[in-house]
Amino acid sequence: MAELILDSVTKRYGPITAVADVNFDIADGEFFTLVGPSGCGKSTTLSMIAGLNDPSEGTIRLGAEQFVDTAQGLNIPTERRNLGMVFQSYALWPHMSVAQNLAVPLKLRRIGRRERARRIEEALHQVGLEGMAARYPHELSGGQQQRVALARALVYRPRLLLLDEPLSNLDAKLRDRARAWLKQLQREVGITTIYVTHDQVEALSLSDRIAVLDMGRVAQVGTPHEIYAHPADPGVAAFVGRMNFLPGRVQALRGGLAEVMLEAAPGPLHIPVQDPDLSPGQKVTVAIRSEKLELVAPGAPAPAGEQLSLTLRGKAYVGARFEYELGLGDQVLHAESEANLPGPQVDVILPAEACLLFPAP
Repeated sequence: MAELILDSVTKRYGPITAVADVNFDIADGEFFTLVGPSGCGKSTTLSMIAGLNDPSEGTIRLGAEQFVDTAQGLNIPTERRNLGMVFQSYALWPHMSVAQNLAVPLKLRRIGRRERARRIEEALHQVGLEGMAARYPHELSGGQQQRVALARALVYRPRLLLLDEPLSNLDAKLRDRARAWLKQLQREVGITTIYVTHDQVEALSLSDRIAVLDMGRVAQVGTPHEIYAHPADPGVAAFVGRMNFLPGRVQALRGGLAEVMLEAAPGPLHIPVQDPDLSPGQKVTVAIRSEKLELVAPGAPAPAGEQLSLTLRGKAYVGARFEYELGLGDQVLHAESEANLPGPQVDVILPAEACLLFPAP
């Protein structure tokens, strides 16, 4: 095992730049996730690591071994990189049993019959499919097929495991169980894993670190908590979790707080300053997550914080909580609460410490 390093990796398709100057390093044994909206370049980046797509520029290195160096004309073929990969479709051979599917990569590497049998048994034990070697894919559930695909990727002991949305074909409850199982497996095996998903829950729950891609560029790399609590820009904040964005203007700066006037708000908010370059008169965007808004009935005792009286525009019961749509002038705020508030007005507390300030574009 070794550290994986991408340095200035770019991929162009004619005049279109799909991936632009991507730089990150992945530590030995780390679970590293690429997330972002459709078309952001995450699967393209994964395929360049795998050798299924050739970078236009840049270098890719695993430890001391150089996979790609476009300046030197170096591009090691996929079969020599010894990487394991699981696709969204699983790509199991339908006419082969589970054991035969696992044997294919071992035969390609000229592993002897006795060693093949031992490794297949070991891989099936790792993924919890003991006793299913003789079954065929159509005799397995979706979750079991996913485990077979993972076992096939692990059976030849790759240096790196690449997973391209492997849970997307599973139903919601099975996906929840598969996430927990997959993380436990990765820790037990200790293999460096790169995971591609558009599902933010998967990214936050599985990852040691996350790279958020936007328009082919890396917008932020950090731990799940850093990405969620301290997004680098509004794009990252909008993709991970549900964020409210409110336009405003800085009225004054005093004692580490920005006095910000929101459109349609009766008075200013006082928000801690994260950006030292903010100045009075500057347009800003105030961001706050839906679960950070505190809802109370009009006239009820309210906790300390900035308080707004908003119009109830919509409400949905989703089991453990209610989800609200609240109006502030032309703006719509999304909020979550266990309280069932009738409206038509709802008082909302915006805790100052939960608000983020971004310079307006």
